[in-house]
Amino acid sequence: MARHAGHRHISCTVPQATNDQTYRLEVEALVRFFGEMRLCVITNEDIRKYQRRRSDGLPPFKHQRHPDHVNEEVGKLQKILTQANLWHLLAGGYEPLDTPLEEPRRVMTKREEAHLSRSLRRDQSLPSSTPIACCL
Repeated sequence: MARHAGHRHISCTVPQATNDQTYRLEVEALVRFFGEMRLCVITNEDIRKYQRRRSDGLPPFKHQRHPDHVNEEVGKLQKILTQANLWHLLAGGYEPLDTPLEEPRRVMTKREEAHLSRSLRRDQSLPSSTPIACCL
């Protein structure tokens, strides 16, 4: 008699022969944390603990990870739980980690550019033909 997919462990879901190293490493991180926990007993609290430990580099992990990276790993867990027909039990309470917004790059105003140009031209160590971009 076949066991229900929810009674399997994450380690049972890793394909033995995969060429996608990123996928394998992400699933290995999930296995490191969830160990032999059966899929059917994973809760949102377990996922939140994983997110905190993985992003902060706390045991069983050695290095901090960017929130985007942690969210991708939890996405793999979501796929595994979806295949086991269990994700729907967690989906409503799951919250991905917030990802910091990068500051947009600022362009110098014409006034700032002129001031920089004048300052650089006063520097006697630069030939007058040196483009400003070389000095930035």
